[in-house]
Amino acid sequence: MADNTTVYLPSFEKLISVYEDTIYIQSHFLGFAFNQYHEDFLVDFFCAGYQGQPIVVIASDGENLLRRGIVNFFEELCQQGVLNRELVTFASYDLDWHSNFNHKKLGWHPAFTRQDRYVEFGNIPEIDSDAKFVGCLISRFTPSRLKLAYQIDKTFPSDNFLTFRNVNDINGSGKNFYSMIDPTIDVIYQEYQDQLNWLASKTFDVDNTLVNIGLAEGFLPWIEACKAYHALWPKYHIECVTETDIFSNSFLTEKTAKCLISAKPFVIMSGPGSLKRLQDIGFTTYSSVIDESYDLETMPHSRMTAMMQSLNALYHSPDKQIKINQLNNIAKHNQSIYGKICRKI
Repeated sequence: MADNTTVYLPSFEKLISVYEDTIYIQSHFLGFAFNQYHEDFLVDFFCAGYQGQPIVVIASDGENLLRRGIVNFFEELCQQGVLNRELVTFASYDLDWHSNFNHKKLGWHPAFTRQDRYVEFGNIPEIDSDAKFVGCLISRFTPSRLKLAYQIDKTFPSDNFLTFRNVNDINGSGKNFYSMIDPTIDVIYQEYQDQLNWLASKTFDVDNTLVNIGLAEGFLPWIEACKAYHALWPKYHIECVTETDIFSNSFLTEKTAKCLISAKPFVIMSGPGSLKRLQDIGFTTYSSVIDESYDLETMPHSRMTAMMQSLNALYHSPDKQIKINQLNNIAKHNQSIYGKICRKI
């Protein structure tokens, strides 16, 4: 029941916007987890205030509606006769919709079609003479990003460039991080103990250019992150992209797009098949130089392990500099055809 026509919907500033002809639900306002309280609230709304209008559930920030259980919740309401399935539509970036509900695709993240409005080409200089081997730019916290930053630092202890902008949200004792997951499950805290101990003493990289414009700490919205990217671009050879959704390959964002448009070689921590997705729309990835079989791994842990092994093999190659030059040539090729590809998507 998916409709391949790309739609552009208005941005709503609250969870539920009720109009006479349509009800819009912005799933972004449900937070990082769709929980019992959200279910109770929505059930009360539909049982008490619903007048039979069509319903559009919008995943405007790439929320994985299937994995988070939102689709199953609406399925249950339909089976119980509370809602009419034909009146429920999901609008998301999912390019491979697998559900019996109506679906409208939101297309690609706007960074893929309007990135030239954000990256400052003229300000990107040559790579620094003392550039690190790998860089990873983290802003918003997730457990997988914490684990990835930890793995990069342990694998390349003196040859990485790491930012973690909202690191203050996770203090050295792990209390804030602990409560983000579930304060009633002790084993969760124990599972991340090594990373939290590392975090307590880790000093992340900060660029003076970012400090001067007040962007040294805190969460950095994607447009601002793109505009500041030129200051960090020269400081490492290969970027380890940490995408928003590590289970899907449909929501590739400015994190990937800014590497493509600025000719930065990269590996990507996203859903399986993300590199294949880029290849399908016309970009060339780096399999001729590095092992990209990590893209086939279905679970984040195994994908992260395989990615680190691939980078480590390159790092210890006797032809490392030659291979880095080859990566740069591929990246420049992608940059040269970026505009043409973006017009297609």
